[in-house]
Parts: sequence; structure tokens; C-alpha cells
Amino acid sequence: MGSTDFASVFDQLYYSATDERDKGAKFERLVKRYLELKPKYADQFSDVWLWSDWPGRNGHVDTGIDLVARDRYTGELTGIQAKFYDPARQLDKKHIDSFFTAVGKVDFAHGMVVTTTDHWSKHAEEALEDQSKDMQRIRLQDFADSTIDWSAFDVDRPEEMRKSPAKQPRKYQRELNERQYRLRSIFPRKGSHNLGFYANVGGTNIPFCTLAITTIPDLNFYSQGGQFFPRYTYSTPAPGEADLLSGLSPSSEGPERIDNITDAALADYRAAYGAEVTKDDIFFYVYGLLHSPEYRERFAADLKKMLPRIPNVPSVGRFRQFAEAGRRLSELHIGYEDVEPFPLTEVETGLGLETDAYVKYAVTKMRYGGKSGAWDKTRVVYNGHITLEGIPEDAHRYMLGSRSTIDWILERYQIKTDKASGIVNDPNDWSREHHQPRYIIDLLKKIVTVSVETNRIVDRLPAMASIRVEPRQR
Repeated sequence: MGSTDFASVFDQLYYSATDERDKGAKFERLVKRYLELKPKYADQFSDVWLWSDWPGRNGHVDTGIDLVARDRYTGELTGIQAKFYDPARQLDKKHIDSFFTAVGKVDFAHGMVVTTTDHWSKHAEEALEDQSKDMQRIRLQDFADSTIDWSAFDVDRPEEMRKSPAKQPRKYQRELNERQYRLRSIFPRKGSHNLGFYANVGGTNIPFCTLAITTIPDLNFYSQGGQFFPRYTYSTPAPGEADLLSGLSPSSEGPERIDNITDAALADYRAAYGAEVTKDDIFFYVYGLLHSPEYRERFAADLKKMLPRIPNVPSVGRFRQFAEAGRRLSELHIGYEDVEPFPLTEVETGLGLETDAYVKYAVTKMRYGGKSGAWDKTRVVYNGHITLEGIPEDAHRYMLGSRSTIDWILERYQIKTDKASGIVNDPNDWSREHHQPRYIIDLLKKIVTVSVETNRIVDRLPAMASIRVEPRQR
């Protein structure tokens, strides 16, 4: 029998090997079993072979590829190299050059490097990023964080390893998960599709705002709570028919989706705006209308103490304009990561000159140019050697509550340490894990684009009416 954590497994492999070749062979067998057990890869790959067992090798010797995996859905092949190094040893480009050459051949659509050291040289990192084929990377910490039962590891029989037994939910877990409220009827299971908009309404002194999202909303996204208006709800099991985690299990039968735009509401809107009106039109009409500065000003007092009430605008044309604007705003706000980055100027200063991309684009705490009391919000000091210039002043006009969207990014994307636990929240970690060294700097540019485009759409919204329209609840 083996050990209780991967550090002990590492030691078993290291000290049981008779030589470097034996050490590598043992690690390759462990990697094969890891890919078969870890849910992410078990779902992705239908087969994982050691190179010597791969049916397609046609007698060729290993020239850099240690394992081969076949995609369950596309049949594409991934070439894998496994490097069992001391965690303190540096991996240089020369150590993986032969692998990049081998995986570059036509047989392989993807590549994967599995290493037990995170110390990659600058040139090795660059070589990985420069590959024309998609590359994945598995690190030492990924083994430690997996759900594999390492206590069952036997260095001579790694194929006998199993996942740790799943923790069984107890009857009181639902009560401990406070404030579930109706979330299970909105996102009943992992992967359930829904969209809606989250508004800060009822008992708040923050200016009214709303944002379209496709994920479970954060109750305190606006710091003072809010209300989520989903496009759909789902039927939920009666009490006692399911436990807290039942919605996460795949099943041929799922909850029934219920349209939150009622047939009665649809009939009402069609009577007002024509038979071609759809329920989606109504949903996006509401989202567009809630962005109207005229609406927010006219009903400002009501929005501080009650849910939004939606008036009928006086013409088909205006209804269509609000619906189309709402649809475009929704696509923009939900798809903010897919927009083109705004062409801000990157001014490099004092770069020594850092060539490691992850270090170059890492943030500690971004700030505006200038100084307190006289901030220059057309500039962002991104880090010690990069300043972004050219932010349109108008971009700050798009507000989420009491702050602009750019303010939100600067506040959220910084390194923070929780005083009570000592846990460090470092946004740069995500960039490394997903091999996107420019993620944060490009995200900031994309948010500028979202802000500018939102203002452009909102500025073109039509007037609600020349006469007072009493709003009616929908």
C-alpha cells in the first residue's frame, strides 16, 4: 500500500526507481491512470495509451512522445510528454524540443506536457506558447488537488488506483447551505442554461442599475443586494425526492423548463404591438427599457423602494427599438470577454526589460494616473512598467451602481490577503493556469469597449413618450 498524499507518492516513485529510465517509465504509468481517473480527462479521452501500447505507432521508437490519448468525441489524438523531475529542477527548452517536433507531425491535433516541476525557463515557456497546435499543461499541484485516492497507490500497480469515495450529502446539508431560496429552480443542475438580469432594487441608496448574466448571481454584487429576473425557471422535485447534489448527476430526464413570460403577457403585448411579438422580444424590451435614462429619472423614487414597473411605450416602432437595444445590450454584457479590446496605448516604462510574459503582464494593484483628488482617468498605471493611455472619458459614464465598470476591474483585479485566514487571492494565477499572460490587460481593454458601446446604444434609445404613461407590473 502507498501513502495518503501525492508528496508521498512522489517519494515512492523517486526512491523505488533503479535508474532514470525506470523512474520515467513508472511516472508514465501513473500519468496514464491519472488521465483515466480525473473527471476532466476521463470525459475528454476515450483511450489513453503508453507509447509502446499505442496501435498507431507502427513500430516507431519513442522520440519525445510518452503517451497518446484519443478524444472521445472527435477521435483526434493528443501527444503527451511526461517529465518526472525534482520539483526544484528547472525545465529548459532543450528538454522538450524533441516532443514539440514529434507532436508537430500530422498524426496529432493537440499536445500535453505533464511535469512535476513548475520551474520552466523563459525559453521553455515561450516555446510552449508559440506552438501552432493547442497545448495543455499539467502541473505538480494538479496531482495534489485531484480526487484520486493516493492512499491506494502501489508503485508496481498504479492501474489499481481509484478515485476517493464521494462524500455523501447528509440530511442537514441543505439547511447549512443558507439562502438557497429559489436558485435550484433557476439553475437546477450543472450545465443548466439560463439568462436573466440582476437589478439593485428595493431598499438601496445606490443608483439603479441592471446587468444581464448567465450564471448564478452574487447576492451582494452591488454591495447592497438585488433581485434576479431569470428568463426561465425549472420545475423542481417535491421535498424528499432529491438531495442537495442530485441535480449535478447527468440524467436522461431533467427538470421541465418554464417560460417566465406568461401567455397572458404575450397576448397583452401582441394586442399592443402586433402578432409578430415574441416572448424574447418582451424580455429584451424590458432590459432595454431599464437602461433608459429617461425611465430611470422618471421612476427614480419608485426604484429605490420597489420592483421596476414596466410601462407600454406608445408605438410599435418604439417598442421594437427598445427590444432591439435590449437584445444588443444583453449580448454585449454577457459576452464581454468576446468583444474586441479597445485600442489603448501600452506605454512601457522602466521595463528591465522583462521578457517573461507572465511577469510582464502581472498586476499587484492597478490605479488611475495622477494622484488622489486629481485622478487622470484616461490613464491606468497597470503595473510598475506598463501604463495604459487613451481611455475615453465617456467610458466612465457607464455605471454599475455607484462605480464605473472600469472602477470595478481596478478594484477586483488586485492581489489581496484575507486577514483572518491568510489566504492570498491572486488574479494572476488564473492567467497562468489558462496560459493567457495578457488576460487581465486585455480584459481591461474589453471592458472599455463594453462601456463605450453600451453608452452608444443607450444614447440612441427613443424617448418613452411625450405624455405621462402610468407603468403597469408585468
